[in-house]
Amino acid sequence: SVQSGWVTVQRVFPHTPAEGAGIQEGDRIAQIDTTSTRGFNTSQVQNLLLGTPGTKVRVSFQRPGVGQPITSTFTRAEIHIPAVQYA
Repeated sequence: SVQSGWVTVQRVFPHTPAEGAGIQEGDRIAQIDTTSTRGFNTSQVQNLLLGTPGTKVRVSFQRPGVGQPITSTFTRAEIHIPAVQYA
């Protein structure tokens, strides 16, 4: 969702690069590679994040209560999101 001009992480799926990097729900996506995402909508952010599996993307997050941005470099992977929740 877009909150105060930034796209906010709503859900971190298990066994994804985001989970492995310690990304948390509520983190705001502030920059992707050299592009500021302020004012972007969710699909614009997704388009920047998507790319060829195996290539790298650098993402900066703003976390409420943390002064400095959190920057992680992800290796793009094919992500299969389960359609049905299961335990």
